[in-house]
Amino acid sequence: MESSNEAVNPASAGVPATNGFLCPRCGRVCRSAAGLKLHVRRCQADSVLPPSVSVSSSVPASTSMSVPSQSSSGALLRDHCFRSFSSVRGRSQHLKSAHPTAETDQVLCCRSSLLHSAVKLLTKSPCQAIASGDLLSLALDLLMGEEHLPEAAPRLDAHALAVFPRRWRPGVSRRPTVAVRPTANRKLRRAQYAEVQARLAKNPKAGAQFVLSGDWRKARALNHRYLLVVSPLPNCPFPVWFPGAALSYSDQQLGFDLAGTTVDSLAYADDLVLFAKSPLRLQQRLDGLANGLSLAGMVLNSAKCASFYVQALGNKSACPCPCEVSIGGCVAFAWATGHFQLFGSALLIQVTVGHRPIFAAMLDELSHAPLKLQQRVSLLKRHLLPKVLHELVLGAVHRNTLKRLDTQVRQHLRRWLRLPADTPTAFLHAPVNDGGLGVPCLAVLVPFAKRRRLDSVLASSEPAVRAAATVPSAYSGLRLAAQPVRFRRSVLASKEDARNYWKSAFYSSADGRPLAAFAKSACASQWLSSPARVFPWLYLRGIQLREGVLSTKSRRNRRTGISDDLCRGQCGQRETLFHILQFCQLTHQARVWRHNQVMKLLATKLVKRGHKVLLEPHIPEGWTFRKPDIVVCGEDGLTVVDIAIAGEELMESVYAGKIRYNSAAEVQVNL
Repeated sequence: MESSNEAVNPASAGVPATNGFLCPRCGRVCRSAAGLKLHVRRCQADSVLPPSVSVSSSVPASTSMSVPSQSSSGALLRDHCFRSFSSVRGRSQHLKSAHPTAETDQVLCCRSSLLHSAVKLLTKSPCQAIASGDLLSLALDLLMGEEHLPEAAPRLDAHALAVFPRRWRPGVSRRPTVAVRPTANRKLRRAQYAEVQARLAKNPKAGAQFVLSGDWRKARALNHRYLLVVSPLPNCPFPVWFPGAALSYSDQQLGFDLAGTTVDSLAYADDLVLFAKSPLRLQQRLDGLANGLSLAGMVLNSAKCASFYVQALGNKSACPCPCEVSIGGCVAFAWATGHFQLFGSALLIQVTVGHRPIFAAMLDELSHAPLKLQQRVSLLKRHLLPKVLHELVLGAVHRNTLKRLDTQVRQHLRRWLRLPADTPTAFLHAPVNDGGLGVPCLAVLVPFAKRRRLDSVLASSEPAVRAAATVPSAYSGLRLAAQPVRFRRSVLASKEDARNYWKSAFYSSADGRPLAAFAKSACASQWLSSPARVFPWLYLRGIQLREGVLSTKSRRNRRTGISDDLCRGQCGQRETLFHILQFCQLTHQARVWRHNQVMKLLATKLVKRGHKVLLEPHIPEGWTFRKPDIVVCGEDGLTVVDIAIAGEELMESVYAGKIRYNSAAEVQVNL
């Protein structure tokens, strides 16, 4: 086959036969011109594959190639093993797997023919820049095998840069690159998801701490799983351990007088603070405390302990000094670490840290962790907010800070649940039984918790505890707790008032008005309070349907001002969620299916309880008949159950109409 610039005769491309078009290469008859065109393309692709190529000189005059023969059945023949194939794809796969050397020969064949054509074009090109001696010598070196392509690439780039200095950039790759799928990141994400789900299933509280602290990022894709076996603590000889019993073994040396009582230690939950005059005295107290705890089979964890020594120095108020003590291990110096935990709150030395950055960091960890949607909402309500609530109650937090924290919570909730910006705030904070999500509001909850804690302190039987609420450092907390709880323009006196406020605010909104009857049905909110068996997509759509924020023309009209808000089903009414669920002709079959499902569910429950049930009986009445959904047969009479699913505005009228429909005298007689 020779390369030529002459025009091809149309008759030679495809000769019309009596029943179609004849291929000039293999003599095959095609039914149409399009089929002939596709067939010629395939023949041209196959003509490049054979390995037999004869080259006469450095400038080729002609190149001979063998075209694969084709049998009468249309199967392709392979020259090496004489195996027939029904398609070109099968022949190509067989060639790559069974004859790799032939594949290499074909690549060399294509490369040599391409270089022959390049040398011919460079020799006859009228452009002096292209037909240069450097470029021609490079092509000849590649053709003779004196230089390989990787070594020739710098020479080609240098020549192109000299000829086209403004258009050629050798450092830029012009090959199309395909974005590599991040398989490593996907494996890591799957490993993190498996680790988080396993921890939440085993211990929800520890799993929540694992997520909120950011430790879930350290999970790695492991090929094997290892079990960590921890030996249990020795049996405790006492069923209940009191802090005072263990402190009695500690020498009481230093404290401060409070209401006639010397306070030398503070305790809350599993935290304990000891006071001493010097590091030596503190070490003696720690040794006595360790002896008291050993009698109960308990030990102190030195890794979670911290110590600091404050000494007066000149005009300065205080000066920290090193304090070296040990109890089962060296105790860290608090001024060296910079932070420690005290009574469940993180304390930072010489650094002022607000609540908002810490709260925002935990919300970000909750947003980026590999969790399901319902797990994020559950961890927010049951773990994150109670954890922050403890620190907010013990500290002095302004009302505006609480409002900003609530704003952060609402922003993350709207992003997780894909709620629009005009979603009522009452929907997020209203109780679940009232139709809301039940997320606590810190601006309302924290003042009530502060007031309850101060009331319990003032009502304590210990004089020192009661006097602790009257020290000057507690005045700011007392002043904040004494202020009335205000939210917007309402004053809330108790938690019940707060619940009624959220409920009334939600029911008075346009989106929450249809949920006014939700409090009468506890089972309607069971999927939201316990969403463990609900799919994430169904949980998301269920919340959007419950709130009424699904995309409809009337809903979008609030923000965009669209004039066309008629139903797309050609109903002639406004496209609202209530219209779609109750009246639209496009959803008629879905409404019938919903009615039948409710009827079957109720009938199944009645049969399980031992009642005799008749489904849709035909009761004669004049020239027609009545067909209620369910008739329950009992010893004291018959009960007619007719199911109706209606909106909040039509429920009473539909209920009265059902009673009139089934209370006719003739119907009662026939029953």
